[in-house]
Amino acid sequence: MKDIDLLTKLLGECETRLRRTPDFRPLMIVKEEVQYLVALMEGKTKDRSNLANIQIGLLAVREFEADDPEFAELIFQAADVVKKLR
Repeated sequence: MKDIDLLTKLLGECETRLRRTPDFRPLMIVKEEVQYLVALMEGKTKDRSNLANIQIGLLAVREFEADDPEFAELIFQAADVVKKLR
């Protein structure tokens, strides 16, 4: 799967989960960070300075890995994309 396709899939999964729990801040952070990554990869933003602040891998471990391992795995894969972009 291409990196952009992975990020788009993760973004869709975030949106689905946010419909069920709209105030869950860790999920909102994951969505915001993935939106930034998508914008960066699509050339909609050139500002790469936020790459250093991406914390989705940590959120995957803390918030999702135990209860939703498949979703956490998507986040871990997105964290690998962040490493490539850095």
